[in-house]
Amino acid sequence: RIDFEQLQYQFNDVAAGSSTIIDSGINYALTETSAIIKAKTEAYILDKAASMGATLSVEVSVDDSYPPLPTAVILKGQVAPYAKERLTHYIADELGIPEARQVWN
Repeated sequence: RIDFEQLQYQFNDVAAGSSTIIDSGINYALTETSAIIKAKTEAYILDKAASMGATLSVEVSVDDSYPPLPTAVILKGQVAPYAKERLTHYIADELGIPEARQVWN
């Protein structure tokens, strides 16, 4: 005889496990997407800085939205005042990181 109540419990266990696996996959995808956006944004800023003759290191922060958006940047290195001003405006206008969220060291 089939115990349908027991089958229901087993089904619920499988469903709960599936939900955990799906959540893990979503978290992994978000983490990887954030890392890619962070790396590409940093490379973009470094390329633009190099085209202006600046040698910088850059660290970009991204938010938890989907897709993740760059929200802040720390820039370190040697840069002429004019290039710094141009790069500051470029980062704000093209990448959406306001001047107040750009830290120059």
